[in-house]
Amino acid sequence: KIVYQGNSSQETDKLLTEIPKGATVACDKIAKEKAATRPPPRFNEATLLSAMEHSGKFVDDEELAEAMKDRGLGTPATRAAIIEKLLKEKYIVREGKELTPTGKAFELLSLLKALQIEVLASPQMTGEWEFKLNQILLGKLTRKQFMTEIRDLTKHIISQVHKFEKNPVQKEAPFSPVGDIRFMETPTAYISENERITLRKILGGRLMNTEEIVDLINGKTLGPFSDFRSKRGKPFTASLRVTNNKIEFLFADSIADLDIEAIKKSDPLGYSPVDDSPVFETPAAYMSATALDGDKKKGLQISKIILAREIKSDHIRQLLTDGKTELITKFISKKKRPFDAYLLLNKAGKISFEFPPRKRKGKEVTQ
Repeated sequence: KIVYQGNSSQETDKLLTEIPKGATVACDKIAKEKAATRPPPRFNEATLLSAMEHSGKFVDDEELAEAMKDRGLGTPATRAAIIEKLLKEKYIVREGKELTPTGKAFELLSLLKALQIEVLASPQMTGEWEFKLNQILLGKLTRKQFMTEIRDLTKHIISQVHKFEKNPVQKEAPFSPVGDIRFMETPTAYISENERITLRKILGGRLMNTEEIVDLINGKTLGPFSDFRSKRGKPFTASLRVTNNKIEFLFADSIADLDIEAIKKSDPLGYSPVDDSPVFETPAAYMSATALDGDKKKGLQISKIILAREIKSDHIRQLLTDGKTELITKFISKKKRPFDAYLLLNKAGKISFEFPPRKRKGKEVTQ
């Protein structure tokens, strides 16, 4: 309508015709907008229950989707129990109201793909079963035929597992070689050709990318990362390194495996307000010389990760000099809400937050 200056409703319904080269058209306005795609939101228990009930939406085949229309995955009596089972087995964890998949879940999916039985993780299998049950009701399929197919599928799954156990699927890793060492990739790990180094793809419940794996092989200390999870599903923060061909987690308060003398020879970031001893950077924390000597009462120790936010050495310099950092953005609260704050350090070595003024309903409010 704008291009052709049309006014009638009939004209607005016309398809745009080809515009001749050199033709003059009206330009109402030009706007440049910056946007970014957003991933779909995480499931919470309510939305996951709904997705299970209407799982036919996730099946491309129209007949199968129709067969699942009034059924879905599980039954009203079992769906909540299925979710609780996933939580108990640590395939998902609760983060606030959201349900977040764990590294264990991704590892299982990778394994199913390697076994070529990923149908077990697809609602399509349920759709096929429901479709065939409908076929039985219509007299187009017999119960015997249906059960034969179920048995055949079960035999296929068992056969694939046995094949995998006898001949594990391996291919050369995408980053191989590292130095002079070739690495092979399995569904769950990277293994050196001489089998001296084995690095799992999921470490502490965290999916490691290939760049991080290569850095570990090359002897680098990574992290700290705040998205590790214990076997009980609880998050923890640690750094990673490979020692004697084995993965080692380094925690903020761990000094047993640190080269303390080498650390003390580095340039200090400042001096502790507790006892005026120099403060140094370690792989997982910032620690005073007193803390490195094992004195937990007088020693100053600040983790490199605070509420999912990396604390940089410049922030520590500010704390040690002024007792306060610049405004640090993107902290994540225990309720998974982002917030901005200043970090404060008192003379006893305790860290606290100071929140910036914020506007609420046109008025400025100081927290």
